[in-house]
Amino acid sequence: KAPTVTPAPAMSKAEAQKELNEVMGLAKKAGLVVSYEFSDRASVVYSGNIWYSQTVAFKKDFMAKVAILKEAIIGFKHFEVRDAYSDEKVGEVTSFLGEIKVYK
Repeated sequence: KAPTVTPAPAMSKAEAQKELNEVMGLAKKAGLVVSYEFSDRASVVYSGNIWYSQTVAFKKDFMAKVAILKEAIIGFKHFEVRDAYSDEKVGEVTSFLGEIKVYK
């Protein structure tokens, strides 16, 4: 069975946004993430080269954390992870069941 994102305990949008900013800030410093956009037009995280050296379990944990925070802020958890340089989809949290899928 594919892992899914479990709901987080209730947190305010402000708390979730602060934590998302911290998580993504650390991910950028580490080179795991280059940029991200969560808006009406896009729900995507652009991964850096460090993405490929991480374990599948780490990637799924990272994506689950982001999905939980994103859902607390925006109301839905779906997003894609794309390679910042090739735009290839390397992972996603599905919109229907919240499944976490890692492709690369």
